[in-house]
Amino acid sequence: MKQSKGHQAVVQAINMGLDVGYGFTKGAVGKTGNQFEFRSLVCPATMAATDSDRGHINYTDATGNFYIGENAIMYGKPIMASVDSSYIDSDQYRIQALYAMALAAEKNANDDKVHTDITSINLVMGLPVEWYRKDARRLQENAKNWANNKTKVGAIAVVPQPVGTVADLQSDWNGGRQEDFSGMKVALVDVGHGTLDLIEIVNNRVQFESAKGVAEGISRLHHDVYTSLKTETKYKKQFEDSGRGRDEIDEIIRDRSFLCYGEPVNIEPLLRKCIQRTCSSINSIIDETWPKRGNLDRIIITGGGAELLADEFEELIPEKQLIIPEDPGFANAKGFAKLANDL
Repeated sequence: MKQSKGHQAVVQAINMGLDVGYGFTKGAVGKTGNQFEFRSLVCPATMAATDSDRGHINYTDATGNFYIGENAIMYGKPIMASVDSSYIDSDQYRIQALYAMALAAEKNANDDKVHTDITSINLVMGLPVEWYRKDARRLQENAKNWANNKTKVGAIAVVPQPVGTVADLQSDWNGGRQEDFSGMKVALVDVGHGTLDLIEIVNNRVQFESAKGVAEGISRLHHDVYTSLKTETKYKKQFEDSGRGRDEIDEIIRDRSFLCYGEPVNIEPLLRKCIQRTCSSINSIIDETWPKRGNLDRIIITGGGAELLADEFEELIPEKQLIIPEDPGFANAKGFAKLANDL
């Protein structure tokens, strides 16, 4: 970054939790609790883009101009990432992380009303359990090189993904104690986009040695809904005529409808069946992991899928056992940010 003679760069440091998922990327800023999210979609903004389209570029650095999230769908052709740990080495992952860092710096600057040249970000990130075992060090080394002319990574820590929810439940933004799992045996189930992590907590300590990850997540629900819309007689013709694609299924699920010829088509009955099938599958995995549920004091369901599945899990798990964080999709990112305050 060029500086005028005699100008000394003003550097601020902030703490941030970053959850780069397959469905959404989520960030939270320590102390302030500011949070944000965007769809995990990236595509280059080519020189052929019109002046109007170029106004929707989200992120630019020495590697190019990029549309991110909804703009990637609107103005480009995003490629869905494959659900494996090679994701952390991809340009898509790096660009999403840098864009999230830029948003965190911007939000913090708005709060502090202080102009800074560079924001150094103390960063805590998570990885699905199975990836964490073999890839945590690699992600940490990658992240050390994330920088542009406005932000850079300061201290960096990588933790198992669901640990963020534990940190979020246990303390507030000032470090005060909230949930206390002393003397308890707790099952923690993190429903991600394409992964399902299961971790046991005993007396406030994570039993990481027995943790496991399964290639199952809310993507199962997405696939089920998409397949059902394309094949069930009640919806097939309208779904085809609507022109909606696979990458819009998340929005259709959240709206519980899609537009066809300007009129909403309610998919509530279909969605209810698909949610039941997804929850039944996850519930079976929970049973395999903890065959004697009576030994569990609490069962925590968290992650981006927990909000969609909450009503069904309330039917499957006794009320006194079940904990679903107030904002389960953000619980990991918020917990990471709280952990970043200790870096």
